[in-house]
Amino acid sequence: MFIIGSGISSSLKDSSGKHLGKGIPDIIRMIEKLKEISSNYSLPEDLNQLFKTWESSEERKRDRSIVSRILMYFKEPSLEELRKIWSEFIEWLLYKCVDEEKNIGMIEAKPSIAHEKIAEMYKKAEDGGTNAICLTINFDSLLYKALSAKFDEFDEKGKIKKKNAYTYFEPEGCEEFFKRMEHHSAVAEIQARENVFWAKCKSSLCNLRNKSIPLLISVKYGLGGAPTKCECGGSRDILIAFPGTYEKDRIMQEMLAKIWRYLAYRISCVITIGLSGAWDPVLIAFLSDLLGERGIPLIDVNKKPEDSCLVKEIVETGVFDAVSITQPADNFMEDFVKKYGSYDL
Repeated sequence: MFIIGSGISSSLKDSSGKHLGKGIPDIIRMIEKLKEISSNYSLPEDLNQLFKTWESSEERKRDRSIVSRILMYFKEPSLEELRKIWSEFIEWLLYKCVDEEKNIGMIEAKPSIAHEKIAEMYKKAEDGGTNAICLTINFDSLLYKALSAKFDEFDEKGKIKKKNAYTYFEPEGCEEFFKRMEHHSAVAEIQARENVFWAKCKSSLCNLRNKSIPLLISVKYGLGGAPTKCECGGSRDILIAFPGTYEKDRIMQEMLAKIWRYLAYRISCVITIGLSGAWDPVLIAFLSDLLGERGIPLIDVNKKPEDSCLVKEIVETGVFDAVSITQPADNFMEDFVKKYGSYDL
């Protein structure tokens, strides 16, 4: 089982396949961008103070409570200034966050080599693969794009004619997939934070008003032709689920419980890539139980293991069969597939 964090998306390619040396911003960069945009507006004093606290210490930049409190101001904000800030931020995230000069954001972002190699590992053992599955902590949907490119069947216009790749954001859907995965050719990405990047129509007359639609998982990015527009013609709120809240931790626990029930007995190795664990104590606890009870080895791939909570709490304790490898994700996955692509994990 692969578990991937934001680090796997830190170095992406453009549409021609050329490496950009840039990637999807992590949560720290997102807060920095929100603060940058906010400097042009008049903010509530307590939000101003939160941004000052955020800037005052490098250690506090990984404080889940501060991150959560800042982002709570932008969750369906009532103040016009906050709505404008959030709108600018979402536009940046969708269309410019990877490369502002080339106007590459999450929508145009292409999977990295590491994403593509993980997708390759999904092949069944009889086809030379490993029956791999991946749990993602990101909301960029790049692994899903890689799975779709490899396993979906497309017509001459590039539209999906037979769907074989899925992404699951909710525990119920995840459970249904696990129940039938041994008897089905479909592959799936399992999202650990439900609808982490989603849209909701603002029109009071629209039948989709109260329906949360995952934003980046279909050709049309939900329903309608543009991320910020509903099929009814009205505008949509774009919202992000974020770490540090009871609700998100609860949803993650429910998702991990499904993995434990239906998948844990089949896992023989866990590979984490670009995952610091700083924002996900629930996941760290799950990994500790899984590795300890099942005696499963862990390979952690991280360019900065000294900053990783996962390394400190799992690898360096000496309790588990775990090792951390300081190597770029693309290089690791290319080497890994060459050496072990035909072995069952």
